[in-house]
Amino acid sequence: MSENQSRPVARGEELAKLLRHRIAIIDGAMGTTIRSYGLGEAEIRGERFKDSKKDLKNNGDLYSLTQPDTICDIHRRFLEAGADIIETNTFSATSIGQSEFFVDDPREYGGRKDPAFYQKIVEDKSLNDLAWEINEQSAKQCSLWADRIANVTGRQRFVAGAIGPLTVSLSNSPDADDAGFRVCTFDQVKAAYANQVRALIAGGSDLLLVETIFDSLNAKAALVAIQEVFEQDGKILPIMISAAVGRGG
Repeated sequence: MSENQSRPVARGEELAKLLRHRIAIIDGAMGTTIRSYGLGEAEIRGERFKDSKKDLKNNGDLYSLTQPDTICDIHRRFLEAGADIIETNTFSATSIGQSEFFVDDPREYGGRKDPAFYQKIVEDKSLNDLAWEINEQSAKQCSLWADRIANVTGRQRFVAGAIGPLTVSLSNSPDADDAGFRVCTFDQVKAAYANQVRALIAGGSDLLLVETIFDSLNAKAALVAIQEVFEQDGKILPIMISAAVGRGG
Protein backbone atom coordinates (compact mmCIF):
# COMPACT_ATOMS: atom_id res chain seq x y z
CA MET A 1 0.00 0.00 0.00
CA SER A 2 1.35 3.41 -1.00
CA GLU A 3 1.75 6.29 1.40
CA ASN A 4 -1.16 8.13 -0.24
CA GLN A 5 -3.49 5.13 0.12
CA SER A 6 -2.67 4.68 3.80
CA ARG A 7 -3.05 8.38 4.56
CA PRO A 8 -6.86 8.66 5.04
CA VAL A 9 -7.21 6.03 7.79
CA ALA A 10 -4.42 7.45 9.93
CA ARG A 11 -5.54 11.04 9.43
CA GLY A 12 -9.13 10.15 10.23
CA GLU A 13 -8.08 8.81 13.60
CA GLU A 14 -6.02 11.93 14.26
CA LEU A 15 -8.98 14.16 13.38
CA ALA A 16 -11.25 12.27 15.77
CA LYS A 17 -8.65 12.73 18.50
CA LEU A 18 -8.46 16.47 17.77
CA LEU A 19 -12.24 16.89 17.93
CA ARG A 20 -12.34 15.32 21.38
CA HIS A 21 -10.20 18.19 22.65
CA ARG A 22 -11.24 21.29 20.72
CA ILE A 23 -13.27 22.76 17.85
CA ALA A 24 -11.59 22.31 14.47
CA ILE A 25 -11.55 25.32 12.12
CA ILE A 26 -12.49 24.80 8.47
CA ASP A 27 -11.50 27.08 5.60
CA GLY A 28 -13.64 29.74 3.92
CA ALA A 29 -15.55 29.96 0.64
CA MET A 30 -13.55 28.86 -2.39
CA GLY A 31 -15.75 30.40 -5.09
CA THR A 32 -15.69 33.97 -3.80
CA THR A 33 -11.97 33.70 -3.05
CA ILE A 34 -11.26 32.60 -6.63
CA ARG A 35 -13.13 35.65 -7.92
CA SER A 36 -10.91 37.92 -5.86
CA TYR A 37 -7.98 36.92 -8.11
CA GLY A 38 -9.63 38.60 -11.10
CA LEU A 39 -9.36 35.61 -13.41
CA GLY A 40 -11.49 35.56 -16.53
CA GLU A 41 -12.69 33.26 -19.27
CA ALA A 42 -9.28 32.94 -20.91
CA GLU A 43 -7.63 31.89 -17.64
CA ILE A 44 -10.12 29.17 -16.79
CA ARG A 45 -10.04 27.78 -20.33
CA GLY A 46 -6.28 27.66 -20.61
CA GLU A 47 -4.97 25.75 -23.60
CA ARG A 48 -6.90 22.60 -22.80
CA PHE A 49 -10.42 24.04 -22.93
CA LYS A 50 -9.82 26.94 -25.32
CA ASP A 51 -12.30 25.60 -27.90
CA SER A 52 -15.17 24.90 -25.49
CA LYS A 53 -18.52 26.03 -26.87
CA LYS A 54 -19.94 27.26 -23.56
CA ASP A 55 -18.69 29.90 -21.13
CA LEU A 56 -16.63 28.26 -18.39
CA LYS A 57 -15.93 31.18 -16.07
CA ASN A 58 -18.43 29.97 -13.46
CA ASN A 59 -17.04 26.43 -13.51
CA GLY A 60 -14.69 27.10 -10.61
CA ASP A 61 -13.67 23.45 -10.29
CA LEU A 62 -11.81 23.62 -13.60
CA TYR A 63 -9.30 26.03 -12.10
CA SER A 64 -7.79 23.03 -10.31
CA LEU A 65 -6.71 21.81 -13.76
CA THR A 66 -6.01 25.04 -15.65
CA GLN A 67 -4.82 27.33 -12.82
CA PRO A 68 -3.46 24.97 -10.15
CA ASP A 69 -1.04 27.59 -8.78
CA THR A 70 -3.97 29.87 -7.96
CA ILE A 71 -5.93 27.12 -6.22
CA CYS A 72 -2.86 26.04 -4.26
CA ASP A 73 -2.25 29.65 -3.22
CA ILE A 74 -5.79 29.81 -1.84
CA HIS A 75 -5.25 26.61 0.13
CA ARG A 76 -1.95 27.99 1.46
CA ARG A 77 -3.57 31.22 2.61
CA PHE A 78 -6.38 29.43 4.46
CA LEU A 79 -3.87 27.11 6.13
CA GLU A 80 -1.59 29.96 7.14
CA ALA A 81 -4.65 31.77 8.54
CA GLY A 82 -5.10 28.82 10.90
CA ALA A 83 -7.53 26.42 9.19
CA ASP A 84 -7.34 22.87 10.51
CA ILE A 85 -9.38 21.54 7.58
CA ILE A 86 -9.26 22.66 3.95
CA GLU A 87 -11.81 21.65 1.33
CA THR A 88 -11.08 20.35 -2.13
CA ASN A 89 -12.13 22.59 -5.02
CA THR A 90 -14.78 20.11 -6.18
CA PHE A 91 -18.17 21.72 -5.53
CA SER A 92 -19.54 20.71 -8.97
CA ALA A 93 -17.09 17.94 -9.84
CA THR A 94 -19.58 15.28 -10.89
CA SER A 95 -20.68 14.20 -14.35
CA ILE A 96 -24.03 15.89 -13.63
CA GLY A 97 -22.41 19.13 -12.48
CA GLN A 98 -19.94 19.29 -15.36
CA SER A 99 -22.65 18.56 -17.92
CA GLU A 100 -23.95 22.09 -17.35
CA PHE A 101 -20.79 23.39 -19.03
CA PHE A 102 -20.04 20.75 -21.65
CA VAL A 103 -23.40 19.39 -22.87
CA ASP A 104 -26.04 21.24 -24.88
CA ASP A 105 -29.22 21.96 -22.96
CA PRO A 106 -32.05 20.02 -24.67
CA ARG A 107 -34.51 22.74 -23.68
CA GLU A 108 -32.86 25.02 -26.24
CA TYR A 109 -34.05 22.63 -28.96
CA GLY A 110 -37.57 21.99 -27.73
CA GLY A 111 -36.68 19.06 -25.48
CA ARG A 112 -36.35 18.81 -21.74
CA LYS A 113 -34.02 17.51 -19.09
CA ASP A 114 -35.39 14.19 -17.87
CA PRO A 115 -34.11 10.81 -16.61
CA ALA A 116 -33.33 9.69 -20.19
CA PHE A 117 -31.12 12.76 -20.65
CA TYR A 118 -29.32 12.25 -17.33
CA GLN A 119 -28.81 8.54 -17.96
CA LYS A 120 -26.64 9.53 -20.92
CA ILE A 121 -24.82 12.01 -18.68
CA VAL A 122 -23.93 9.53 -15.93
CA GLU A 123 -22.78 7.02 -18.57
CA ASP A 124 -20.70 9.57 -20.50
CA LYS A 125 -17.07 8.46 -20.22
CA SER A 126 -15.59 11.87 -21.01
CA LEU A 127 -17.66 13.57 -18.29
CA ASN A 128 -16.85 10.86 -15.76
CA ASP A 129 -13.15 11.02 -16.62
CA LEU A 130 -13.15 14.81 -16.30
CA ALA A 131 -14.97 14.66 -12.96
CA TRP A 132 -12.49 12.04 -11.71
CA GLU A 133 -9.50 14.14 -12.75
CA ILE A 134 -10.82 17.28 -11.06
CA ASN A 135 -11.51 15.44 -7.81
CA GLU A 136 -8.27 13.51 -7.70
CA GLN A 137 -6.07 16.47 -8.62
CA SER A 138 -7.83 18.82 -6.22
CA ALA A 139 -7.41 16.33 -3.36
CA LYS A 140 -3.73 15.96 -4.21
CA GLN A 141 -3.28 19.75 -4.23
CA CYS A 142 -4.93 20.05 -0.83
CA SER A 143 -2.89 17.18 0.58
CA LEU A 144 0.35 18.70 -0.65
CA TRP A 145 -0.25 22.01 1.09
CA ALA A 146 -1.82 20.52 4.20
CA ASP A 147 1.34 18.48 4.70
CA ARG A 148 3.66 21.38 3.89
CA ILE A 149 2.06 23.69 6.43
CA ALA A 150 1.82 20.89 8.99
CA ASN A 151 5.55 20.25 8.65
CA VAL A 152 6.32 23.93 9.14
CA THR A 153 3.98 24.55 12.06
CA GLY A 154 4.06 21.15 13.73
CA ARG A 155 0.24 21.09 13.74
CA GLN A 156 -1.65 18.46 11.77
CA ARG A 157 -3.96 19.67 8.99
CA PHE A 158 -6.73 17.73 7.22
CA VAL A 159 -8.25 17.52 3.73
CA ALA A 160 -12.04 17.41 3.30
CA GLY A 161 -13.22 15.99 -0.01
CA ALA A 162 -16.02 18.41 -0.90
CA ILE A 163 -19.20 16.91 -2.38
CA GLY A 164 -21.56 19.64 -3.58
CA PRO A 165 -25.36 19.71 -3.84
CA LEU A 166 -25.77 19.41 -7.67
CA THR A 167 -28.00 21.56 -9.89
CA VAL A 168 -30.82 18.99 -9.82
CA SER A 169 -33.31 18.16 -7.09
CA LEU A 170 -34.63 14.72 -6.22
CA SER A 171 -37.28 16.15 -3.90
CA ASN A 172 -38.88 18.76 -6.11
CA SER A 173 -40.40 18.92 -9.58
CA PRO A 174 -39.35 21.77 -11.90
CA ASP A 175 -42.69 21.35 -13.71
CA ALA A 176 -45.53 23.28 -12.07
CA ASP A 177 -48.06 21.13 -13.95
CA ASP A 178 -46.52 17.79 -12.95
CA ALA A 179 -45.64 17.55 -9.27
CA GLY A 180 -44.43 13.97 -9.67
CA PHE A 181 -41.90 14.72 -12.42
CA ARG A 182 -38.18 14.52 -11.60
CA VAL A 183 -35.40 15.40 -14.01
CA CYS A 184 -33.26 12.51 -12.77
CA THR A 185 -33.47 9.43 -10.59
CA PHE A 186 -31.99 8.56 -7.21
CA ASP A 187 -29.73 5.93 -8.80
CA GLN A 188 -28.40 8.41 -11.35
CA VAL A 189 -27.46 10.91 -8.67
CA LYS A 190 -25.95 8.12 -6.58
CA ALA A 191 -23.82 6.96 -9.53
CA ALA A 192 -22.48 10.46 -10.13
CA TYR A 193 -21.60 10.84 -6.47
CA ALA A 194 -19.94 7.41 -6.28
CA ASN A 195 -17.51 8.37 -9.04
CA GLN A 196 -16.68 11.59 -7.19
CA VAL A 197 -16.21 9.83 -3.86
CA ARG A 198 -13.77 7.30 -5.30
CA ALA A 199 -11.69 10.02 -6.93
CA LEU A 200 -11.57 12.11 -3.75
CA ILE A 201 -10.35 9.08 -1.82
CA ALA A 202 -7.80 8.25 -4.54
CA GLY A 203 -6.43 11.80 -4.27
CA GLY A 204 -5.81 11.48 -0.54
CA SER A 205 -8.80 13.07 1.21
CA ASP A 206 -8.87 12.56 4.98
CA LEU A 207 -12.65 12.96 5.30
CA LEU A 208 -15.68 13.54 3.09
CA LEU A 209 -17.84 16.66 3.34
CA VAL A 210 -21.33 16.54 1.86
CA GLU A 211 -21.67 20.29 1.65
CA THR A 212 -24.19 23.09 1.21
CA ILE A 213 -26.95 20.55 0.77
CA PHE A 214 -30.37 22.13 0.10
CA ASP A 215 -32.18 18.88 -0.76
CA SER A 216 -32.25 16.14 1.86
CA LEU A 217 -32.86 13.44 -0.76
CA ASN A 218 -29.78 14.56 -2.69
CA ALA A 219 -27.88 14.29 0.59
CA LYS A 220 -29.25 10.78 1.10
CA ALA A 221 -28.07 9.78 -2.38
CA ALA A 222 -24.60 11.11 -1.57
CA LEU A 223 -24.49 9.26 1.75
CA VAL A 224 -25.70 6.00 0.20
CA ALA A 225 -23.06 6.37 -2.51
CA ILE A 226 -20.39 6.93 0.14
CA GLN A 227 -21.44 3.88 2.15
CA GLU A 228 -21.53 1.68 -0.94
CA VAL A 229 -18.05 2.84 -1.96
CA PHE A 230 -16.79 2.13 1.57
CA GLU A 231 -18.26 -1.37 1.47
CA GLN A 232 -17.07 -2.18 -2.05
CA ASP A 233 -13.58 -0.69 -1.75
CA GLY A 234 -12.86 -1.52 1.88
CA LYS A 235 -12.03 2.06 2.88
CA ILE A 236 -13.78 4.15 5.52
CA LEU A 237 -13.33 7.89 6.09
CA PRO A 238 -15.08 10.27 8.50
CA ILE A 239 -18.13 12.03 7.04
CA MET A 240 -19.35 15.59 7.63
CA ILE A 241 -22.52 17.27 6.34
CA SER A 242 -23.28 20.97 5.95
CA ALA A 243 -26.77 22.15 5.01
CA ALA A 244 -28.05 25.30 3.36
CA VAL A 245 -31.43 26.18 4.85
CA GLY A 246 -33.52 28.80 3.06
CA ARG A 247 -36.59 30.72 4.10
CA GLY A 248 -39.31 28.24 5.01
CA GLY A 249 -36.90 25.33 4.53
